[in-house]
Amino acid sequence: MITYKVDVEVVDSTANSYTIKWTSYDAVIEGIENEIMKKAIEATSSSEVIFKITELGEFIEILNLEDIKKEYEKAFGVIKESFKDVEGMDLVINAIERSVMTDEIIRGSVGKLINQFHMFHGVKYKLGEEVNAVVKQSNMLGGEPFDAHMTVLLDNIDVENDLYIMRMWQNVDEKQLTDAVFQLLRNVNKELGIEDNDIFEGLPKAINQTRVASQIHGSSGWPIYSIMTTEVVMGNTFKIEEEEIEIL
Repeated sequence: MITYKVDVEVVDSTANSYTIKWTSYDAVIEGIENEIMKKAIEATSSSEVIFKITELGEFIEILNLEDIKKEYEKAFGVIKESFKDVEGMDLVINAIERSVMTDEIIRGSVGKLINQFHMFHGVKYKLGEEVNAVVKQSNMLGGEPFDAHMTVLLDNIDVENDLYIMRMWQNVDEKQLTDAVFQLLRNVNKELGIEDNDIFEGLPKAINQTRVASQIHGSSGWPIYSIMTTEVVMGNTFKIEEEEIEIL
């Protein structure tokens, strides 16, 4: 588990957009026994993200992408240093780095928490009414965004405490996700000079499901607490990831 503080600052605004800076610091790493992974996380634990959103909270772009790339390079530098005496490992690490250090993957990774924070901003909902839509989901594996089926619900209104609860469920298109996973594996093999010869044919499909629950202050619209749970399944492999945001 990684816990850190973030200062949020609106640095500019126009009639239809906001420019916002997130500054993260005071990272606390718990439950991660792999020392190499811990050092890589520590190398990027203090950073700034400057981004632009619409007046309704829709993500537009990352403005300091090159600075963020340098932070990612620090993490890969730590990994390379740790495996410098392992023959051939540098080729593997370099191949992975080239495959994932694309603008699309970095935007998707950085934008995940931003989208969670602003997810329910600027839209009207009726209590208990589900809203369904097909949306575009950032592709953190590189390539075109995925189609995703999303359901949003205003679940509860607490008038006395000026709070309301929003929920979201989302399923990424399984075929598009599976194709993207295989393409990333092929790209890594290509970097290593390995002919895949359809070795990935017949591998299990990939499933990605996300749930978000946010407690929001009624008068201001700020999310007081939000938790996003992402479940990824591929064959017998199951991964669950949780991101929590809490206003202090």
